[in-house]
Amino acid sequence: MRLTGFISIILILLTVRPALKAQPADPARADITGLWKGTLYNDSTQQYYRYEIAISEERGKLIGYSHTWFLFEGQQYFGLKKIKLRRDGSKLITEDDGFVSHNYPVAPPKGVRQLNILDLQLSDSLMVLSGPFTTNQTRVYSSVTGNIRLERKHNYRQSSLVPHLQELGLEKKLSFVQPIPPDASADVAVAVIRELDQPVQAEATLTPNRGGAETLTPNETSRKGVDEKISAVNPVPVPALPVQTEKEASLPTDNRVKEAVAMAPETQAEKNTGLKPVSKGVPAISGTSGMKPAAELYKRKNVVQQVVMVKADSLLLTLYDNGEVDGDTVSVLMNGEVLIDRQLLTTKAMRKTVYLPAGADSVQLIMYAESLGSIPPNTGLLVIRDGQDVYEVRFSGDLERNAAILLKRRR
Repeated sequence: MRLTGFISIILILLTVRPALKAQPADPARADITGLWKGTLYNDSTQQYYRYEIAISEERGKLIGYSHTWFLFEGQQYFGLKKIKLRRDGSKLITEDDGFVSHNYPVAPPKGVRQLNILDLQLSDSLMVLSGPFTTNQTRVYSSVTGNIRLERKHNYRQSSLVPHLQELGLEKKLSFVQPIPPDASADVAVAVIRELDQPVQAEATLTPNRGGAETLTPNETSRKGVDEKISAVNPVPVPALPVQTEKEASLPTDNRVKEAVAMAPETQAEKNTGLKPVSKGVPAISGTSGMKPAAELYKRKNVVQQVVMVKADSLLLTLYDNGEVDGDTVSVLMNGEVLIDRQLLTTKAMRKTVYLPAGADSVQLIMYAESLGSIPPNTGLLVIRDGQDVYEVRFSGDLERNAAILLKRRR
């Protein structure tokens, strides 16, 4: 192995797992910077929502951001906020400090802030923040309560929050973010440790709230479903209506750290992969016309984003933009064959059912960046539905690297 290859391995491992240093037994003295990922439970709607916090340190002061997102009728909605943080012994207290970005069709109500009071718990391999949250009461809105549980994640690139901050140019404010080595996967097959997420409980049907919350007027009813969801995750108390939501969960796996299969640069179709080609009978979805899709596929390096264990012979793939919609376009290939041709990534779902080659133990998906949009790199969210299991994979690529996702059959 050449020296450059060895250095690449060390740099990538440092990038993926920046927080391996031993933590003190006293939670009050523990380093809490990094990505925290988990769920927010709203007592009023009795639902779980995806919730992430990024904690950074700047000149001895803690700063941070929070991120929530949800799917409603095939549309992805997100809210990114700045938060204030302070520590009180083993407790972490955070409070909203205004929106950085959101794509809600209505403006979130002003004057409502979320306060989290979270206890830090340490174990040999796990750091957990958990505790209650509440929102302040105003003349219009009553208080909302609930609970939060977050785990610190080493693989901060598999998140909703960090890539979004990177697109906005705010990643420089995160002390725990390290740049990807420019020669990653260039000369050697690098074994990168990937951390899989805990399952997120699927969203349930909203139930009516008969309490004294505000009432929607007739001209608001067309938006009431989205208003509902926005209110629940911000959270702001508006009446919960019986709307059937899309059920999406996150990576239903255990705590074990699994190893991604490293992908070496390819020079010919299917060469060096040992993967069977996808059936020619599966038509590709075309997003644009013109030049050949993935024209420089084998000139780019493949960087594994995630290894996903699947059991079904057919999978439903759903594509979204991951953050700001800025004109990113991708082509999706399976074992070298184009499945989706130059698709513009937006917050609206683009779905494609794929059929795995019979007898194949592994299938390689490549997310090929056709353009970087106005905010490089090309980032997106791929949701993989495998029967009742749903996996969320965040991917990032550019004009020099392909985002690779390895699907392995569960035996």
